[in-house]
Amino acid sequence: MARRSRDSSLRLAAAILFPFSTAFPVIAAILRADPPLRWFGIADVAIAFALVAVGMWIATRRPGPFSADVNRAALRILQGAATLPLVLLVVFFLAGDAVRWHVLLPGLAWRAWLFVVALPSWLALGSGGGTAPRA
Repeated sequence: MARRSRDSSLRLAAAILFPFSTAFPVIAAILRADPPLRWFGIADVAIAFALVAVGMWIATRRPGPFSADVNRAALRILQGAATLPLVLLVVFFLAGDAVRWHVLLPGLAWRAWLFVVALPSWLALGSGGGTAPRA
């Protein structure tokens, strides 16, 4: 029972941290504060650190192999998320220099990597294990 509660807490923490952390590079890329706001940078790093810690903890709690249901769900989510680079391309052409791309892209890149790495484990934690039987 305590393990399921801990797994639910991890999933909830990731679900809360991920959008908040992703908002930082988006806002920083659009906001033209010169010099950058110190508190904003500190908050970004603190939340990013927490997100990486939670994401890696999730990925190590359920490293796989995953059940067919978890794999199918992860594939559907990742196929949907694969449209985001196309959206960014449209924004690039429409907004051009209004967006500070050197701020946005690195911030989104490592978050996308973490999302891809941790998603199957995150799904498996929510499905009562979601691991495939070992041969």
